[in-house]
Amino acid sequence: KPLPEIREASGYANNPQAFGHLLQILDTELRLITPQDSNSPDSKDEVARYQLTHDYLVPSIRAWLDRQRSDSARGRAGLRLERLSAASSLDGDRRQIPNLPDYARIMALTDRSRWSKEQGDLMRRAGIRTLSLSLLILFALGSLVLLGLQQRRKSMVQDWLADLRSVRIEEIAPLLE
Repeated sequence: KPLPEIREASGYANNPQAFGHLLQILDTELRLITPQDSNSPDSKDEVARYQLTHDYLVPSIRAWLDRQRSDSARGRAGLRLERLSAASSLDGDRRQIPNLPDYARIMALTDRSRWSKEQGDLMRRAGIRTLSLSLLILFALGSLVLLGLQQRRKSMVQDWLADLRSVRIEEIAPLLE
């Protein structure tokens, strides 16, 4: 937050010396706040700014936790779901729906009861897409099998007709009796 905003919120707007002492205690002794880098993307102007120390540490801690989680298959599946969900909810991009291997891995290795609403919606859309694609593939395979059976039957009838054409009439009569 900008320094003037902090001064106003502290109640020391009219007492700069007491405010300076308060800043010193919060920064150097208690280490609850830290000056914000003026080159930071959050810095909009040249006014001195401070942030809570834990805000400064959050990205580093999050990166460390992600590295720890990525050591296991379950952790990697959870991280993948989080990243896909964040990307999907950010821009609604349908390309962020998990593909079949990701879908299977996430379903097998994560606990559905711990999914957020967005993650559940994403996995539901992925399930519908996976089911649709599976049905399409099954239909195509079934059509190929039926086509193959039809070709085989046609070939058998042609072979039978060829055999029948090569048989003499005298040989057929005893078979019919």
